[in-house]
Amino acid sequence: LQGIAVCGRCGRKLNVAYDGGRGHARPVYQCPGRILVENRGSWCMRVGGMQIDQAVAGALLAALTPAGVKAAVQAAEALEQDHDAALEQWRLQVERAKYQAERAERRYRQVEPEHRLVARGLERDWEKALGQLAEAEAELTLREQQRPRTLTDTEREQLLALGTDLGRVWAAPTTSDRDRKQLLRTLIDEVILDVQREHDRALVTVRWNGGAITELAVALPRHQPTIR
Repeated sequence: LQGIAVCGRCGRKLNVAYDGGRGHARPVYQCPGRILVENRGSWCMRVGGMQIDQAVAGALLAALTPAGVKAAVQAAEALEQDHDAALEQWRLQVERAKYQAERAERRYRQVEPEHRLVARGLERDWEKALGQLAEAEAELTLREQQRPRTLTDTEREQLLALGTDLGRVWAAPTTSDRDRKQLLRTLIDEVILDVQREHDRALVTVRWNGGAITELAVALPRHQPTIR
């Protein structure tokens, strides 16, 4: 979670350190903000990262199981249907604006030339209606260009197969930690950590790139007092 882990107490980015000997190093997330306790500096927050890393990875793989991917595909299709319904409303608005513009034009052309004052007012109404029509057409064009791209049948099959494949890729010995970091960042924007020592747990808030939030409670190993 290096670079995307955030302190849930002060909002600072968390640093990553490693405890243990070579070959047995364990990640530790610590907040760079220091506070004074009894005239000594102490970490704002410091927590071991192994259980947290496993929990976040589990949330990622759970989101990409076949069932999760199927739900995402269905959500994409629903979004496309909503977009089509919204476009139909904008097309109706363009039709109304066009009708108002044509109506204003007819009223202007029917006025007698000697009624100049009336003609000027009707001309302004016509120009205003034409402006509203142009705005409605421009908005419709913009929204048509923002249409969500429709998934092909091949893409749907590939997405549904992704959940099974990704689990094997994640656990494969040939997959490096750098690869796992890149996979995490394709979907996860930020991970907020807070520690409740009295309950021996960490509260983990995963903020996905799409804006969704997942909250996890991760049990932490209890601190064992040193026996002298």
